[in-house]
Amino acid sequence: MSTSPDTPDPQVGQPDAARQVDPLLRIAQRLSAPHVDRGLLAALRRFHPGQEGRHNVFEVQQVLLDAGLDLPPGSALQPRWGLLVHCLAIVQGAHQPRLDTGARLAELGLSEARLRQLVEADTPLLADLLPALARRLAAAGTAVDWQPLADLALADRDDPRTLMRADHARRRIVQGYLRAVAAKAAAGRPAAT
Repeated sequence: MSTSPDTPDPQVGQPDAARQVDPLLRIAQRLSAPHVDRGLLAALRRFHPGQEGRHNVFEVQQVLLDAGLDLPPGSALQPRWGLLVHCLAIVQGAHQPRLDTGARLAELGLSEARLRQLVEADTPLLADLLPALARRLAAAGTAVDWQPLADLALADRDDPRTLMRADHARRRIVQGYLRAVAAKAAAGRPAAT
């Protein structure tokens, strides 16, 4: 597997058991643990990765390192992973791999216009949309698979591999959403508004 200088290999230096768990899942597990430091969780919820500054650098780095992500200083991935840490803190680590994210967003009542805005957003807009979505998910007590959303956030225009993953994630989200909306309509329930 080849990686660019900004793409950390979370497998390097990890024990064999840790190599099997992806960083997103490790972050979610850390933030959903019953013994999680409530002060850490509150700080990560308040933190907004779109705002430059020194706030919560320690907390974000601590979570990223615990997840096996040792990003180089100045990495373009640093604020993107910070955004994901922030969102997962808002939902208290509610990440359910293999759930259909699009279907869950339809069940949540997310409108087609909001979904379109989410899947078509560039990185700066995602920095606003993903935390808003996380707050809505947390309020509803709804878990999703954050991996497709992470793929959108981690897309780098200079890395074709991440762009391909983001495009695949967009299609999966939209497809799941449209299927769920069609199923609701077929069952006679009102569609999302």
